Amino acid sequence: RVGSSHPLQMCLGQQGQGNSQSDAQVLHCTLQHEEERTSESKPPARRSILTAALLVAPLIQQANDAGSFGVDAAHAAATLDDYTTSRGLDQAPVVGKMEKLPSGVRFVDIKKGSGGVVQEGSRVSLQWVLRRSNGYFVDSSEANKFDPFIFVVGSGAAMRGLDEGIRGMAQGGVRRMTLPVSEGYTLPLDRSGGPVPSGFGPRRQIERELNKVDPYNYFFLEIEVTKVR
Repeated sequence: RVGSSHPLQMCLGQQGQGNSQSDAQVLHCTLQHEEERTSESKPPARRSILTAALLVAPLIQQANDAGSFGVDAAHAAATLDDYTTSRGLDQAPVVGKMEKLPSGVRFVDIKKGSGGVVQEGSRVSLQWVLRRSNGYFVDSSEANKFDPFIFVVGSGAAMRGLDEGIRGMAQGGVRRMTLPVSEGYTLPLDRSGGPVPSGFGPRRQIERELNKVDPYNYFFLEIEVTKVR
């Protein structure tokens, strides 16, 4: 409790009378008072940031509980599973919703191709970008002098999820996919379906992902079909 002559109470008196102060006004006065109180302490910036975080969190929670952000918990839970419909490997917007295959592989076409269609037995050349589920870059064909990944669909030379997710694409098309870890690489990597990075760093990233005990973990893969034979 503070008296009427206390700096914090004086600030609140200037902002509004009685109980009419808004949460924003209370927050403003409290932060101002805390900044003045700690101006001679070391280091002041760190204490001010910590104070702001502690004060803002309850206000955000109260606003969220009251529905002032316009998003209720049920809606958030319902749309969480579709996070990747609007974001992906390069954070560019995606038109349309990702389709989900029975294996758990999801995909959405960024660009429709106009050439030959990929099917069982097709020999395809791909340009690709691989990322972990947190968005961190792993490797790409561009980082390897645009050396394409070439394989025959259905031969087992590609990751199981890629082999399944590429079917139906046409030459020139670009598709974004999320592959559950169980549909991606296998250990040892030298015997895994591709594209398998050759560098030590990318391979270590993949191995760490495969060793995680997380049934919801996945890889982001963006591919461009450059040739279908």
